[in-house]
Amino acid sequence: MAKGVRANRPNGQRAALAGFHTLTIYYRLRSPDALATLTHAEITHPRHHLSGHALALAAGQLFLEVAYRFSQPGDPLPEVFDQLTLFLNALENGQDPVQISATGLGLLLRSLGYGWRIDRCAGCSRQTNLIFFSIKRGQGVCSPCGTPYAPHLYPLSPSLCHAMNHLPWPPQEHLLNQAETSQLYRMAMACLTLQSGRTIQTDEIFRRLAGI
Repeated sequence: MAKGVRANRPNGQRAALAGFHTLTIYYRLRSPDALATLTHAEITHPRHHLSGHALALAAGQLFLEVAYRFSQPGDPLPEVFDQLTLFLNALENGQDPVQISATGLGLLLRSLGYGWRIDRCAGCSRQTNLIFFSIKRGQGVCSPCGTPYAPHLYPLSPSLCHAMNHLPWPPQEHLLNQAETSQLYRMAMACLTLQSGRTIQTDEIFRRLAGI
C-alpha cells in the first residue's frame, strides 16, 4: 500500500512510482501475512523516454502484464526480472518495439518453462521439412503430418525456424522480415495465452498500434 500517492503530495512517491523505472523500495511490514506499507521509493534506473512513445509504452505494459500473470507472491523470478530489465532498456533506447516484443516474449516463454521445440516434428519426430508450428503442442510440425491440419497451424519459414531455435538477443535486424517478426510475435502470444488460460489484455492494444 502506498499512502498518499494519488494526491501527489509534496515529497510524495508518485513521480518515482510512475512509468517503467527500476526502483529500490522501502516498506513497513508488521507481520508476514500483513499488507506492507510503502515508506520510500528511489529510482535506481530511470526510463523517462519509454512512456512518451505509444508503441514502446504498449510493449512495456505487455511485458509487465505477462510477468505479473506468471509470477506468484514471494517468488522473485530473478531470470525473468533480469530479462524485463533488458527489454525495458531496449525500448527506452528506441529499438523497434515489435522486434523487441517478438523475441522478448519468446525468451520469457523459455524462462517460464513453456519454451517451444523446433528441432523435431510433434507428430513423427522428423527433424527436417518443419514448415508448421502447433500452439497446442508448442512444437514444430513437418509437411506430411501438418498439411491435413494446415488451417489450425502456423506456417514456418526456414529463417523463422532458425530464429525460434536461437532467439538471439539483442534481436538481429536482418534475420527476419516484417511479416516473419509479426508471425513470431503472434505465436509467442498464442503460447502465453494458452498457458495463462485467459487473454493477455494489453495484447490487443499492442497489435492495434503495431498493425499486426
